[in-house]
Amino acid sequence: MHESNTFIASPTKLDDFKADLFLHGAEIERKLKSSHHEIGGFFAGLAAAPPDLEIEVVPLVAFRATPAGVIEQATFLYLVDSIKSAIKQAGALDGLLVAIHGAAVAEG
Repeated sequence: MHESNTFIASPTKLDDFKADLFLHGAEIERKLKSSHHEIGGFFAGLAAAPPDLEIEVVPLVAFRATPAGVIEQATFLYLVDSIKSAIKQAGALDGLLVAIHGAAVAEG
């Protein structure tokens, strides 16, 4: 998640994401399960599903930087590679829940 402001000259870097929200795997559930956040809503909705659906939640990654300049290209590529790697490592998945809040713009 990132809200880019193209009028801000300095780019958003990986450290900006790490300073705000930069979570992997089970850490996501521990920190966001009961939050007032899209991801907290995902956990609540999945927990309310009928038990016969046998839903297994597999948290992958959660990244956010507060509104700032465009995302530098190296950071954007790192985040995309992290997402792709997490999906690959998770194995067979039936679906993805994605909280893509914001209007992110990256260099290039």
